[in-house]
This record gives sequence, C-alpha cells and structure tokens, in this order.
Amino acid sequence: MAIHMKMILLSLVMLLIAFEPAFSGKILKKLDKELKKMGLQKLQKFLADIGENALDIGDVQNDIDSNTVHIKNNTMDIHTNANEIDSNIAHIDNNAMNIGDVQNDIGDVQNEIGVIQNEIDSNTAHIDNNAVNIGDVQNDIVSQGSRLLDLETMGSGSVWFDAYNIYSVEASGNYAIITYSNRREASSYSGAIDIGTGVFTAPLAGTYQFIIQAMKDPYVRGHVRILMEGTVVSFIADDDTSYETTITGTAIVDMQPGQKVWAETLYTLISGGWAHTHFTGVLITQE
Repeated sequence: MAIHMKMILLSLVMLLIAFEPAFSGKILKKLDKELKKMGLQKLQKFLADIGENALDIGDVQNDIDSNTVHIKNNTMDIHTNANEIDSNIAHIDNNAMNIGDVQNDIGDVQNEIGVIQNEIDSNTAHIDNNAVNIGDVQNDIVSQGSRLLDLETMGSGSVWFDAYNIYSVEASGNYAIITYSNRREASSYSGAIDIGTGVFTAPLAGTYQFIIQAMKDPYVRGHVRILMEGTVVSFIADDDTSYETTITGTAIVDMQPGQKVWAETLYTLISGGWAHTHFTGVLITQE
C-alpha cells in the first residue's frame, strides 16, 4: 500500500513539473492539506480527475501549438497579402494617373471634336448657301436658255435662208420667178423658202431684210425685182448689153406670218458651179 501511494505521489509530482514553480508549490501545499482530509478512495478519484485534466491540458496544448502554427502561417499570409495590397495600391495609383491622363486626352479630343463640329456646321451652312446659289444659277441658266431658245427660234436671226442656183434662169421679156437649186437655212424654220417655187413664206411677224444677187447674160438687159405679196419692193436694172454683169438689190420690209416674198427676172440670168445667183433673207427684228 505504501509503495502504491509512493507511485501515485511520484506521478503527481511529475505532472506538476509541467507547471510554473510558484504554481506547483501552491498545488503541493494544497495537496498536502487535502491528503490529510481525504481518504485513499477520495485521493484515487482526485488523482484520476487530475489525470483526465492533464489529458485535456495536453489536448489543449496540442491545439495551442497547432493554432500557433496556423497563426504563424496566417501572419506570413498577412504579410504577403499586405505586400500584394501595397503593390495593388501602387498599381491603382498608377492607373489613377493614367486615367487622369486619358481623361485629359478625352477632354482634348472633345475640344477638337467641338472645333470640327463647328467647322462642319460652318461648311454645312456654306453648302446650303451654295445649294441656294446653285439653284439660283440653275434658274438663271433655265431663264437664259429660254431666252436663248427664244432668240434662236423667235428672235433676231432666228429666221434666215440663202437660196442659190447653179443653173441659168430663162426669161425673154416676161417676168419669171427665180427658182433655186439648193439652199441653206435656219434649222428651226426649215422650209420657209421653197426653192422649187422660189417663194419665201414668213413664219414669224417682224422686220425682214432680203437681198438678190444675179448675173445677167451679156447680150440682154438686166432687170430684176423683189416682190412682197405681188407688190414690188425693190428694182434693179442694168441696160448695158455689151457684157455680163452681176446685179444686186435689197429690200427691208415688215411682214406678218404667212406673207410671201420672191424675186423675178425679165431676161435670162446665167450661173454655173460658182452659184452666181443668190436670194437671201433674215429676220432682223421680231415684232
């Protein structure tokens, strides 16, 4: 029994060695005091409780050691994270500077866009003004074209002809209408002169000028005249029968549409490839 108690006390003493010396002394004093009060059975129960507590203390110590390792690891992770945070903050600061630069660039671009927009607006206004001017010019062109068309078709010079003959015209004391072999004339009033009959019909009202040019035969007199509606408006005469002669006459008359003018000869007129005979007319003033 004494040996068993010694073993128990030895175990208790070894357990107490794990605590601080001052704390162990207090426990030994308390243990001595309690041993005097308790019997063996109570002492055994008390020691069993102490053993269980020692196991719990060991488990707790293991947990503390494990947590200490975790704390150390977490501390290292915290340092690592702190370094990363510092690096990220530096990046954020750099990005903030870059954002500031980009915002400045955006502001410059917006200003340039504003300038360009103003130029576009100005150019658009110019284009609109030019479009109006172009419209005015187009209207002027149409108006001038209309006036030009009027001049070509109705105005001075719009009616003209040149009828000519390369053949002789025979006449012997009786007036004969001079006819022609070909003509040149205004395209707008083609056919106003009928070369088959030698008669011109006025297509427009106005003042016309007519000219007759002819060559008389050398053995006859030259008597040529221009008539309007049967009335003589011009007479040309050359009574020298010793040689051939070119004779010319002209007349300016007012005519209404449909009125007629022609030329006649009393004696033979000669011609040839050079077309000695010409009868011309032109509208000089439209009514």
